[in-house]
Amino acid sequence: MGRPKDLRIWEHYRTLPNKSVSCKLCNKVYKFSNAAKMLQHLITCPKSPETLKDSMKLIKDSSSKTKMSGLSEIETNDSFISPSSSANTTINAEFQDTDDHIKTELARAIFVTGTPLSMVQHPLWIQFFEKLKPKFKIPSRKALATKYLDKIYREMRFELNEELNACSYLHLQCDGWSNFKK
Repeated sequence: MGRPKDLRIWEHYRTLPNKSVSCKLCNKVYKFSNAAKMLQHLITCPKSPETLKDSMKLIKDSSSKTKMSGLSEIETNDSFISPSSSANTTINAEFQDTDDHIKTELARAIFVTGTPLSMVQHPLWIQFFEKLKPKFKIPSRKALATKYLDKIYREMRFELNEELNACSYLHLQCDGWSNFKK
């Protein structure tokens, strides 16, 4: 389980089908939900009312003071919880999210550059990733061709639709080449 969502921030965002989020005020889209970036956006959003900006600044100030305090234990209901007990599950979840993010970015690089999917089965690439991050499991060809291809396709399609919807003019250009021999 990851960190709990700060509902004061999340109430101003919509969760989209591809795990991205969109600001309810200005429709700015973030591919990945990052509470710090989302909070900063609400502070600087041109459509955000001043009262909201002020409350978000207070949240930012209180969270930065908490981080700077350097407490080794968390106080809840007059009892102390050791960081090793509940933090391990949070850390493991964050590492899994990071691994999935790395796999997604690897897949994106493979797809965009037209690299064969068999690359992930080559011993030198496997060795490279083992040295880079020993606990990282490189995705299989099948996972790349199904799960990650579908995920990246949906993300790119969504981003393209957002850009097209934001445009007031659209210009399509063809190279004008044709084959007269056919």
